[in-house]
Amino acid sequence: MKKRLFINVMVLLMLIGLSGCTTTAASQEPANPLVGKWEATDSLMGYENYEFTPDNQVIHEICSNGTWTKSTYDYQASGNNLFLTNGQYYQGEQFSQVLEDKDSFAYQIDGDQLTLYNKFTFNRVDQFTNAYGTAVKK
Repeated sequence: MKKRLFINVMVLLMLIGLSGCTTTAASQEPANPLVGKWEATDSLMGYENYEFTPDNQVIHEICSNGTWTKSTYDYQASGNNLFLTNGQYYQGEQFSQVLEDKDSFAYQIDGDQLTLYNKFTFNRVDQFTNAYGTAVKK
């Protein structure tokens, strides 16, 4: 009888101990790997920056021949595809026009590299080497 009571108490303690482990990293929502700053200096466009924010906004900056342009979109990632909506285009600080929604396009993240459209590569950075509106540093 004492042996059976001891076994029941041990099983009960194990169940209580295991039930305390319900909040694991697997049950938490994973961080969005797109969030952050990405830049390419070998772009066909000149200098190109993307900043993906936690509130699902993306800011795309391009400097071509010393002139910066900027567009902003709302983004949604699904699988390995990005969807961009509600775009706005700026020249300098002036809003220029509303942009059409973009068809979905492929993206892939490998460590600190982001590949868009299966061919354009961007590196994750803390700060842009050349930021929107600045003189281009070579």
